[in-house]
Parts: sequence; structure tokens; C-alpha cells
Amino acid sequence: MTEQGIHERYGTDADTTSSLPAHAGLRPSENRYRRLFETARHGILLLNFDTAHIEDSNPHLAQMLGYPHTELLGTRLWEAPPFRNTALDHASFIELQRAGYLRLDNLALETRQGTSITVEFTAHVYECEGSPVIQCHIRDIEEAGNRLQELARQLETARRDLESFSHSITHDLRSPLGQIDGFAFLLGMEYANAKLDAKAQGYIQRIRAATKQMVALIDDLWSLSRISRAELHSQQVDLSDMAQALAIDQRNPPQPRNVEFVIASGLTATADADLMRIVLDNLLKNARRFTAGQEHARIEFGMLENEGEPVYFIKDNGAGFDLADKVQLFTQLQRMNSMQEFDGAGIRFAKAERAIQRQGGKIWAESAAGRGAIFYFTL
Repeated sequence: MTEQGIHERYGTDADTTSSLPAHAGLRPSENRYRRLFETARHGILLLNFDTAHIEDSNPHLAQMLGYPHTELLGTRLWEAPPFRNTALDHASFIELQRAGYLRLDNLALETRQGTSITVEFTAHVYECEGSPVIQCHIRDIEEAGNRLQELARQLETARRDLESFSHSITHDLRSPLGQIDGFAFLLGMEYANAKLDAKAQGYIQRIRAATKQMVALIDDLWSLSRISRAELHSQQVDLSDMAQALAIDQRNPPQPRNVEFVIASGLTATADADLMRIVLDNLLKNARRFTAGQEHARIEFGMLENEGEPVYFIKDNGAGFDLADKVQLFTQLQRMNSMQEFDGAGIRFAKAERAIQRQGGKIWAESAAGRGAIFYFTL
């Protein structure tokens, strides 16, 4: 495509810069392309496929190099002032014509002011109205790095603000709940024999139980948010020993039950120890809660292989649940029948899921109502 053709197509004059508005007669797709071309935050060149002459450049390239649009038009790429004495020569252009793609990292270009900038240069050959055209993209590496650093600073600020906000909300929610529980306790103690019958005392106990449940939920949500922000420390973790220790803790609850824990030996993984403790603790607690109605509860932790990949599992013989829609597992656990009995199952699974996902793994379940459940996970 010639210089004249470029400007006729986009309704511009050959003596003007390329940053003029798109012509009203252009097709919508051409208008969209022209807007992208004009507003891109990196330099763009259009080259003649046969001769390597520069047929168009965008405004950002002029800002980067200091050479106006009109000084670049009509010159062959390697003869244009910024690209002289670089790896962009006639031989590289021939290779671009042959391969249809060229990439040069850390290419040093000289600006009109005499300074040097390091860029990433990529060029593609594509069809335009039946003819091949070369489009080049020039990105200032330092400028891109500065933008990334600024974005990282903004993200870190947002993370700290979110953590501060979460901590404040947690404190603000716990405070009134503590007052409700305290006054309910005083009410039950001071008026127990005088004016409150057994029914009223029952109401007080339910108020206190609900406030404690709400405090526990707030704590769980806070810990869930912290899982997403925790720094990862990968190391060799003995999952068998960790599961054994957690099982011992769970064998001594306020109301002991006959629970058999079967922990496979020698299971290790390269993982974050703190996150794996969250995974195993919450999945084992869920399994224990779901086996509450079993005369002999059995909970197993083991591993199998799937196409050479280790898949860990925790299996129980408890109540199970309907998994017609496995995608909605968290919701399924929250909406189960008898949630008084299995309270907290949803948030425990969510914590385990978040800890697995932070390590690049996945977690899923197999279950049916009354037939127990198996939770699988990979790392």
C-alpha cells in the first residue's frame, strides 16, 4: 500500500500527522482500527512489504523517538534515523518477508535528542485488501517496566487498604456481638429464678449460641481472606504426619466419639506447610462432622495416581450430600438439610479450596446422600 493510498484510505493529507480523526466515510471496522492505531501506548509502523518503505506511523512513536510522522514516511526502515546502525538491516527484512514474523529484544534506538532507548521490536506480515502489509510494534522496555512497577505499587496499596478494611470490619462486627452475648448472659444469671421461666431461659441460650456462631463465622471469613494474601513458602511437607497430628487433636473433642482415622504413611508433597495444614484440618473436620450419626465413623486419608499425577483424598462414611451440580459445591454444603448438625461445612470447604488454589492445584468431591463423601485434591 502506497503512502498516497494510506492517506486516501483514512481521509488524511500527506502533509499532516497520522493523528487526525478517522474519515466519516470509513467502515466501522476501519474506524476502530484507526482509533486503536492512534491511541496505542506503544509505537506502530506500517511498512511496504516489497520495499520496506515506511507508509505510516502512529503518534506514540513520535513521542518515543522525537521524529515527527512526516520525517519517517517514505524512507526504508533501516535508513530511517532511529533505526540506522541496528540489527534491523536489509537481511533481517528479507527474513521477515520469508518467515512472516520478526522479534528483536533489547534493541537500542537513538532518539532525535541523541539519547538511546531500549525497545522490544516485533513485526508481523498480514493481508490488507488482498496485499501483504508489515506492521511493526515498538515498546519502550523501561517505560513498560515503570508502568508495571507503578501498577505493582497501586496493587500493594489496594491490598493493604483491603486488609485494613477487613480488619476494621471484623472488629466492628465482633464488638456488638460481644455485647449481645454479655447482656444475654447477665439477663439469664440475674433474673433466672425471679422472672424467667424455662422457655425464656431457652431463648437466652439460643441468643448466646447464635452470637457465638456469628463470631465464629466472622473469624472464618477473616481467615479465608488471609489465605488469599498469605505469602507462599514451598517446601517438602510430610502430609501423613500432619494428618496424624490433626487426627489426634480431633479424637479429643468435648464429646468423644468412636472415630477411626486411617492415615496412609509416607505421603509427602512440595507445598506450603501452613496452607496444607488449613486444607487437611478443614477437610478432616468436615469429615468428622458428617460422620456424627455413624455408630462407627471411619475417615481415611490416602493417595492415588491419575496419569502419573498424585491425587490426594479424604474419604468418610458419613451422611454425604447430593452432588448433582458439582460446580455449586460450596452452595450445596451451605443449603444442606440439618445444617444445625453440619454447621460450618461450607466455609470449611471454601478455606480448603482457597488454600489449594493458591498452590496451583484443584479440589473436587464425589458424594451421594447417605453414602459418604470423598474429597480429592491435587497440588
